[in-house]
Amino acid sequence: MKNIVNLLIILISLIILELFSQLLILTLGEKKYSILVQPFSNSIQQTFFPDEYKINWDFSKNKMIPGIYENEETQYTINSKGFRGKEFKTFKEKYRIICFGGSSTIGLKSPDDQTYPAILEKKLNNKLKKNILFAPSWNKSSKNLFNDYSLFIIQTLIESGYFVTLRPHPELIKKSAKILKKIKNIFQNNKKFKLNDNLLDLSPFDLSQFIITDNGGVGLEYSLIYRKPAMYINYVEKIHNSSHKELNIEPIENLFKKNFAYEINVDDIKNIPKIISKMDESFQLKIKNLDNFYEKYISNDKNPSKKATQIISEILSK
Repeated sequence: MKNIVNLLIILISLIILELFSQLLILTLGEKKYSILVQPFSNSIQQTFFPDEYKINWDFSKNKMIPGIYENEETQYTINSKGFRGKEFKTFKEKYRIICFGGSSTIGLKSPDDQTYPAILEKKLNNKLKKNILFAPSWNKSSKNLFNDYSLFIIQTLIESGYFVTLRPHPELIKKSAKILKKIKNIFQNNKKFKLNDNLLDLSPFDLSQFIITDNGGVGLEYSLIYRKPAMYINYVEKIHNSSHKELNIEPIENLFKKNFAYEINVDDIKNIPKIISKMDESFQLKIKNLDNFYEKYISNDKNPSKKATQIISEILSK
């Protein structure tokens, strides 16, 4: 019994010492809270720092309290995550930019859409929406989309107010050098055109709203990795294996085009600017099934060469 009493005396002494230290810290103007008083930090803050408490800060959770507030100047919103402005999703479907700063950053005297982070968001989104990646594939045949229509496609998009980044397939750089040179000469001084012939520079994939291509896997990779829509212009089929029908396998690119991409014919190229608005809405309805497509058709095997050999052997043994 004596030991218990002694233990209680020690604990009570420590608690009194902790509370006295906390009171001293607050009196000196320090906003630090011990474990014992953390649950009461909001009421303590209101007592010791009443002016700062007016910014609706939850000191126990160290973030602003969600809600819609009014002051002498305007009305402002704090979302459920404690940020100024509208709600946003946390999963990584796109880049998130957080602005750090003081009173000018949170802008409590400005409407939600007039703070500088809100204006910055609007400008960046508008720039993205006007940025198109044109990535034509190559074909053994000289009759292909790049040779016959690339100039017209670029011109149509630029005249409609879009910024176009041309990323030609490495084989096109070699096989269609004259046409590529012609495009360079025509658009070299156009601020709405950029040639991306550096394979290591993947920034156009990040900065574009969507991709335009014809055949090949770049559209599939773009949508799966960047979660953005792809437009396919059907012109000439890309068949480099004359015996492909014997395999009786539908190419994965075709499956992707049917289920997730937006397909048009060359006659519709002039209407691309009108089609763009439909693309994003259509893709957003289909995006939920992208993960299922990935799980079904894309291998995460640690030894893909061995797996491919096994699949080929099974096909040949039939």
